[in-house]
Amino acid sequence: MNGLYLVARIADQAVAIASGGTSSAVELGEITPVPRAPRAVLGLAALRSWAVTVIDTPLAIGLSHSSARSNHGVAVRVEGHDYALLADGSPKVVALEAQPLGAGADLPSAWRRVASAAAMREGTRILVLDAAAILDGITQPA
Repeated sequence: MNGLYLVARIADQAVAIASGGTSSAVELGEITPVPRAPRAVLGLAALRSWAVTVIDTPLAIGLSHSSARSNHGVAVRVEGHDYALLADGSPKVVALEAQPLGAGADLPSAWRRVASAAAMREGTRILVLDAAAILDGITQPA
């Protein structure tokens, strides 16, 4: 799985999302809350003249850490809908050689559910995340 990825940190874990035509690094402005939305849905934001649903990525993954104070993230399109997955810092485009994770990968269960591969860069393990799997974790009402 060699290619370009957007690399960022989420809950102190280095992560990557494929940087294909459906993702880009973004800086968000004002986020408008959505009543009765699940806890991981922070609201809506305007991004380059269209609305995106802003996701608190760690909460969607099932972690207790929150990225709600960040205005950086990765814009993705999943099943025709636009989302901004918040990260703890500004994502960078990086070339990686990712390898699929084996069934016995040594990861906490929350990460195992959303990580499809991993790569090493400068001695750091980077988990390659599946954006659709992150969004599947959004079930809790506010």
